[in-house]
Amino acid sequence: MSRPGHPAAALLRQDGDWRLELDAATGLDRYGCALLPRAEEISFSSSTATNVSLEALCAAEEMRCRMMAAAELDALLAEDAAAVKLDILAALGLTDVVVVPAASGTVATLLATQVGLGQEGPALALLLGAAESGSGIVLAAAGRHPGGRTPRGIAVEAGGAIAGLADDLSLEEVAVRDGDGLPLPPDLLAKHLAERIAAARAAGRRVLLHVLEGSKTGLVAPGLAVVLDLKARFAEGLEVIVDSCQMRGDPADLARYVAAGCMVVVTGSKFFGGPPLCGALLLPPSVAGRMPPLAQGLGAYTWRTDWPAGHGAGLPPGGNPGLLARWRAALVEMAAFGRLQRPAIEAAQCAFAEAVRQAVAGAPELSLVGEGSGIFTLAVDGLGLEALRRLHRHLARRNCLLGQPVAALGALRPAGLRLAVSARQIGRFCADPGDWLAADLAIVVAKLRLIQRDS
Repeated sequence: MSRPGHPAAALLRQDGDWRLELDAATGLDRYGCALLPRAEEISFSSSTATNVSLEALCAAEEMRCRMMAAAELDALLAEDAAAVKLDILAALGLTDVVVVPAASGTVATLLATQVGLGQEGPALALLLGAAESGSGIVLAAAGRHPGGRTPRGIAVEAGGAIAGLADDLSLEEVAVRDGDGLPLPPDLLAKHLAERIAAARAAGRRVLLHVLEGSKTGLVAPGLAVVLDLKARFAEGLEVIVDSCQMRGDPADLARYVAAGCMVVVTGSKFFGGPPLCGALLLPPSVAGRMPPLAQGLGAYTWRTDWPAGHGAGLPPGGNPGLLARWRAALVEMAAFGRLQRPAIEAAQCAFAEAVRQAVAGAPELSLVGEGSGIFTLAVDGLGLEALRRLHRHLARRNCLLGQPVAALGALRPAGLRLAVSARQIGRFCADPGDWLAADLAIVVAKLRLIQRDS
């Protein structure tokens, strides 16, 4: 393994996938993020990705220097991987949980699929709200290559089979909204899921249920109470994979999911504001203790030190330097957020929500078409999904970064850009509860109105 001789900013973009590549013309990745911190940027993009902060970049640089000076790089990576896992648990307030670092939430979902398949035999993946998840989640949940290049830089066919994985796995999507785009009631969704799980079990198929603990638009489906009930009713043959990549929920809920035997996918990016593509899979000890041998094809996605001792046989030795650096940077943001008091956090979140509503109320060209878990979806009159994507890229080049647009989800839910507050912004507001938050939102709204009038 070569040593990371490039600056820390470059290290943060190694060992991920195609989404971290920078456009030669703009210097930005597909999310609109740059190589270095952008101090003058207005950003409400934490539903998608956020530019790295100077403090987080310094933490990555410290790690890079240790790598450069290490006599045995693989040994250092193993040591750093173990330390990062412990620090993730500490930041999330968890104990007795197995942490598997993953190059993204999508890769973590792929690894969870492998773990959940367990023994031989046919299995069914039930994926809630496919349109509410990341673009590669549908393929990862089906046990297939989610993109054209893996974290180890290996070219693959997106959607192609992964050697040794998911030969008897089929996937069905489960709607979480009605035709108007409104969320289905939890009791109706619970009834629907129970029927489909029971039918699959009666047909001799195990079930991997993918649930949303905060989607792209902030939707939670079907919710903790429903999941706990399903786990109790279907004690055998049901594995639950919780998509908590947004990380905007109550940390206590993560502990309850894990205690019930659910696997949980988390990230240090998105809400926490760490570098893009920084994921992990949380495994209850009961699940980790019965993990099957890892599929041969997963060697393109994960390293030996990502897994508990004895479970990484056949995987590449050492660890993922870029991922460990991204997590080390993210942990700086998580630690800072962990020092805030809950009342102050809630006050900051309420201030953001009120500022969004007030800013949009004075702009007839704009309308709020969705709100959940601190994510606001904003439609721009006359602009569809492709136009919003161009608008998103246009603003990113001009130091204004918003959450990537989401497609229309029903008659009452047209395509829209997303505004979300990050842990870093909440910390800033707690220290300086002035009018800067409302002022930044006013600038965003003014830009959107001006562009809409000229379009």
